[in-house]
Amino acid sequence: MIIAWFLAIPLGVLASLRRGKWLYYGLSVIGMPSLAVPGFVLAGLVLWLLDRMIDPMMSRASLWGICGWRFEGCPMSWAKLGSCLTHLAPICIIVGLPVFTVALRTLRASMLDTLGESYVTVARSKGLSARHVYLKHALKNALNPLISTIGYTLPGVLVNAWLVGFMFGIATYGSLLHVAVVNQDPALLALILVFYSFVLIVGNLLADIGLAMIDPRIRYG
Repeated sequence: MIIAWFLAIPLGVLASLRRGKWLYYGLSVIGMPSLAVPGFVLAGLVLWLLDRMIDPMMSRASLWGICGWRFEGCPMSWAKLGSCLTHLAPICIIVGLPVFTVALRTLRASMLDTLGESYVTVARSKGLSARHVYLKHALKNALNPLISTIGYTLPGVLVNAWLVGFMFGIATYGSLLHVAVVNQDPALLALILVFYSFVLIVGNLLADIGLAMIDPRIRYG
């Protein structure tokens, strides 16, 4: 989620400044399939590509895991760290693409609205540089709608990571949820649902705190 936002903010600003250009439409073409296609479908497509193009053994969820099977049970080393990053890369991309698309579209639309405001026109008429106008005045106010999306984006990332991690054979507490359902363990199931509710509350709390920090117009009693 952090990486997706780190990429979406500068690209969203650039896309808003180049409305109608190839960058504006190109980012939409790249991002829209990630919203239309569920994460587990993309995970299945990646596993199929691994099976056809790299190694049939790599597509087996039981062999994928969080690192290569050669490093299972071995102490951490640079080679094992590289294997872990390699195994986590497709999962991060699949889970992060919808976050990137939502953040990009939200910031781009907010920037387009903000650039038409009167205070941006006044800042330009005073001779301020384009960089100062866009980054200090326009971007700061355009971040409000983006920060407000944290409340529902964080739980969405969590659920998507459950499904994708389960398909790639990575032990997350999504697999623990599956075990609780199969074994009909109501205590464990209730605990997992309480944790998910806690993440939902934390996401909304972070959104409220972030809005209060960047927007002086917002006051909480």
